[in-house]
Amino acid sequence: MRRLATGLCLLTAAWPAAAEPVRIGVLANRQTAHPETKWQPLAAALTRSVAEREFAVVPLDEPALEAAVAARQVDFVLTHPAHYVLLARRSGLSAPLATLMSQYRGVALHAYGGVIVARADRAGLDGLGDLRGRTVASVGAQSLAGHLAQAGDLAAIGLRQPRDFRLLVTGYPQERVVEAVLEGSADAGFLLAGVMEEMAADGRLDPARLKVLNRQDLPAFPHAVSTRLYPGWPFAALAHAPEDLSRKVAAALLRLKDDGAAAKALGIHGFTVPANYGAVEALMRELRAPPFDAVPEFGWGDVWQRYRAWIAALAAAGALVLLLSFRLHRGKRRSEAQARALADERRRLDDIIEATRAGTWEWNVQSGETVFNARWAEIVGYTLEELAPLSIETWARLAHPDDLQRSNALLARHFAGELDHYVCESRMRHKGGHWVWVMDRGRLVSRTPDGKPLLMSGTHQDITPRKQADEEIVELNRSLEKRVRLRTAELETALHELEDFSYAASHDLRAPLRAVDGFAQILGEEYAPRLDEIAQGYLERIRHASRHLSEVIDNLVGLIGVSRKPLALEEVDLGALARGILSELQAREPRAVAVVVVGDGLTARADAELIEVALRRLLHNAWKFTGQAPHARIEFGAAEANGERIFSVADNGAGFNPAYASNLFRPFFRLHRPDEFPGAGIGLAIVQRIVRRHGGRVWATAAPGRGATFHFTLSTPVLHRPEMT
Repeated sequence: MRRLATGLCLLTAAWPAAAEPVRIGVLANRQTAHPETKWQPLAAALTRSVAEREFAVVPLDEPALEAAVAARQVDFVLTHPAHYVLLARRSGLSAPLATLMSQYRGVALHAYGGVIVARADRAGLDGLGDLRGRTVASVGAQSLAGHLAQAGDLAAIGLRQPRDFRLLVTGYPQERVVEAVLEGSADAGFLLAGVMEEMAADGRLDPARLKVLNRQDLPAFPHAVSTRLYPGWPFAALAHAPEDLSRKVAAALLRLKDDGAAAKALGIHGFTVPANYGAVEALMRELRAPPFDAVPEFGWGDVWQRYRAWIAALAAAGALVLLLSFRLHRGKRRSEAQARALADERRRLDDIIEATRAGTWEWNVQSGETVFNARWAEIVGYTLEELAPLSIETWARLAHPDDLQRSNALLARHFAGELDHYVCESRMRHKGGHWVWVMDRGRLVSRTPDGKPLLMSGTHQDITPRKQADEEIVELNRSLEKRVRLRTAELETALHELEDFSYAASHDLRAPLRAVDGFAQILGEEYAPRLDEIAQGYLERIRHASRHLSEVIDNLVGLIGVSRKPLALEEVDLGALARGILSELQAREPRAVAVVVVGDGLTARADAELIEVALRRLLHNAWKFTGQAPHARIEFGAAEANGERIFSVADNGAGFNPAYASNLFRPFFRLHRPDEFPGAGIGLAIVQRIVRRHGGRVWATAAPGRGATFHFTLSTPVLHRPEMT
């Protein structure tokens, strides 16, 4: 508490002095000795690099840092990833400017993970499943590598606290977890990877007394680890921090590793381009960790309580339709025609949602500057080059005059805080001369220091087909107006889910673009007169970040498209599909020689389009990984086991380590280097989604250098509305 009070005093002393320094809030737990001294080299290095400003580091524990961010008493934040996600959700931090790289014996570490330990002599405690009913020690439920990472792996096999295991919170330092395990007050413990090695190096622990559960063999990672790796600490700006200052700070952080003395004094390797923290947020959502712990359960009782009036109205409408059909001579035929029309309309709306690509926009409210993506221009029939120069006047020029007044009124209410989001349906003039309808959604993301609206971002969605469909539904029968409203509500729900995806994609897009901006600034400030090797290196890193962003977005869109396609079940000849796919691969690579064996009678009831995508992914993998085998062989067949039919794709190619079998179907997980076997790492995740939608399961068996076999089943398909991911 004394160190916390010291940090708060420093914070108070710096506010609001005449020559106000730039304040950096740094997470420091209460056991850290003299944290203000530890982080002083960071403030000194930034002051040297950004000469016109003075920087001060304010070390705070988690509650104090959250309070300082909420009160806007710091300008920048450096904290662990899970804490960053919480602060970003509650107080609106920027996308990370840079990611901290720690080091171990002079080697840079871009990520870190967690480890699960137990006493070496503890019998019956060898795998994750053995933790059921046990007591597990951790420093606290909010620690990423000290709790959340391990809890996520346990949740993946169905173990959740407190239902399946008990938690013993020791608090910091992490050595307390080791003490609890060794003295027997806990059966196992969650630790930050590297703590065991550090204690052993200091002579505080005999490593032979502990064993590691679920040990992962991760190349180039120097510590024992039980979980996947997560990116290092993010450095982010608060919304009120000037954009120009943020760019300079980002550039200075990226140069910090060139300042050997500063990095050494800090005990780090430096900073690198911002990492993707989507996996951290996904983990916290899965575990319902704050700020995602307030999601209520929603059951049929809640549906009745919330939509009782709608249900009653729908029942009354149904009774009215039944009465009319009984009294009118042609009522039955008309009702059937209306039902078919509504079903056709629903399919049309579902197709629109599936195929829609959102246009995105960013608007500087004070200057009028705007940034649109290509899809925004495509909705109205233009390219971005045809619309240049871009500004808010571009939107005003294309918008229908009758809709501008309503749009401006909604914007004013949003700026005043009356509306959480800005949502407006309006018409825009297409290049072809006609009007298109768009769903314009946005949110103010930052304000000026004096509270004026500054930056706003959002999406454009082409809803012209929906508008036309709405008119057709009204013309079909006005007596079904309430049912049309219900369909519209369902569409609104789907559009909200698509908005969540657009927001996440935009969030992923900003971090690499900030990297582009940081490196571009370095080139502009220091290397404009020439392009030497250093400048070329920065340029290459800029290009790499851009390519990475494009690949991430493309693959995520593909994954979501598979998840949302409605199932159209029919009898499918999988054998014929497999032969056709393998023939295509052979025609594409005539020099590749492989023995292909496809069994007979391989039929199943499935969605022909989706099952072809899954089978193509599996056969393409088999073809790719047998490319270096001297006698390549690929087999596709089926067998009966335990009352179900199991399909298998087998090859004698590169294979893989069976220890990683459970991770194969995670998006972007790769076992081989991209230069050896290219690919984005999303194919098997798509296969798993398709198989699960058919009520089946998929798994793999293999051995390094001796090929791999992928098995899948197709049981009774799941016919409810597909998941939005």
